Amino acid sequence: MYGKKIHAAGLALLVSSLLTGCGDGEAKQAVLRPAMSVSMVSPQQTVWPIDVEASGPIQPWQYAQVASELSGIKLTDVLVEVGQQVQAGQLLARFDQREIKTDVAKAQATLAENQASYQLAHQQAERSRRLQPQKLVSDEKLLSDEASEKTNLAKLDSARAALEYQQLRLARTEVLAPDAGVISQRNAELGDVPSLGEALFQLIRQNRLEWRAEVTAAQLVNIHPGQAVTISANGQIAQGTVRSIAPALDASSLTSTVYVDLPANTPFKAGMYAGGKLYTGERDAISVPESALVFRDGYQYVQVLNDEQQVQLVKVTTGRRMNEQVEVLSGLAAHQAVVSAGGAFLNQGDLVKVVSQPTIDAALMGGSQ
Repeated sequence: MYGKKIHAAGLALLVSSLLTGCGDGEAKQAVLRPAMSVSMVSPQQTVWPIDVEASGPIQPWQYAQVASELSGIKLTDVLVEVGQQVQAGQLLARFDQREIKTDVAKAQATLAENQASYQLAHQQAERSRRLQPQKLVSDEKLLSDEASEKTNLAKLDSARAALEYQQLRLARTEVLAPDAGVISQRNAELGDVPSLGEALFQLIRQNRLEWRAEVTAAQLVNIHPGQAVTISANGQIAQGTVRSIAPALDASSLTSTVYVDLPANTPFKAGMYAGGKLYTGERDAISVPESALVFRDGYQYVQVLNDEQQVQLVKVTTGRRMNEQVEVLSGLAAHQAVVSAGGAFLNQGDLVKVVSQPTIDAALMGGSQ
């Protein structure tokens, strides 16, 4: 123990003699050597857009279901494929028409027969009505002729309805597109005998897609129809417009749906999940480069200089990020220049050498040009 004390005392004496041999200025220069060279940058004062970030699925604006309106009849033609663009009224498929055409011909013949019967009964009733005032026809005969006229008129109306029904069945043998769009699903196959109401095709109306953004109640306050939206999915970007907003929140997720119209030439497909930003306005912002931020103990800081060229950690609160700049909400004045990069390698009070520093005018203006 005694030997260790002598050794420590000897080291202290050696250091003291070395410092005594050097001048005071040289000693201070050795102790206060800069930790590193840094560049300074001024905060920028600019106007930044206020964006609401959200996510949600891309879905068709509306589907159109094309179902069979006949039963027990075979499909003889299927004319479209999935992904094919169609126009309103375009023929998609056709059922066997032979049996129904025969029914139409029968109905036409029945109608002609009933027209002849009614014409005869009508003429007879008219004759009786002319002669009855002169007592040339009995009252019973007039009543009988008028009853026959009404009966044949009813049969004629029934025959007309029967013909219209068969003609309608014949028209339904041709399956037509209810609107322009793209075929998204095809269940019809050649030779099928679908039942009444069975789905044959599904159509994305007008090939029109929408983004259904899911937003919270707090975000919903600043969102209105007509606002611009930027949507991104799978590395692709498209611009849209808010069309409408769901009137109520979802009970389970406590979010509301914002319906965003997408352009006709969108690169997206139905079923994709996309993120996006809804532009809700503008706000003045003070920003610094992202590289100026220092992260320690879960907080964010920037390094500023004091009058003795020493760095001081200043705690900041950040907000939006854009173009490698980050918005500073609090903690930093607009005129305070900060270390642009490498602040994480510096400690509180470190002496630095400034190699690039903004001018006073630029610092005061904060890069607002």
